[in-house]
Amino acid sequence: MKALPPSHGEWDQLVADLPRLIQTQTVRDTVTKIPLLDASPGALPDIYLQRAATILGMTAHVFVRMEGNEPLTLKYYGHGDILPPSLEIPWTVVCRRLGRPAPALTYVDGVVANFTSTSSSHSGVTLENLELLVPTVGTKEEHTFIGIMIEINAKTI
Repeated sequence: MKALPPSHGEWDQLVADLPRLIQTQTVRDTVTKIPLLDASPGALPDIYLQRAATILGMTAHVFVRMEGNEPLTLKYYGHGDILPPSLEIPWTVVCRRLGRPAPALTYVDGVVANFTSTSSSHSGVTLENLELLVPTVGTKEEHTFIGIMIEINAKTI
């Protein structure tokens, strides 16, 4: 899935901008200004849940870890203690709809379901013919790091 429905295009735009937002250290400012979008079944069909989980989970990870003066050992009791409602609420809804007890960025979100490829078969997926759907920093190093895991998974299916 390369895009969400138009009603959730703000999330697609957000991830398209993530590399620039990280570079300019404006992730938190931007994310706190996005509108609260409805992630209920009536507003976001099931077919879009995995893309939404990837987008919201990667954004939450970046929001917490890539900006701010807090140490990387930052502790908080719940996602609502640090994430703005426009991110925490729909992420919670999406994860619950996927059967998860709480919002969490999973390996599936960040790697397994985070690519597209020109290959017509799993065994043909390679670092050279895949593209990350939700890159965070947009560098060759990120593509290689995540891409190698994707290629290994594809070859072992």
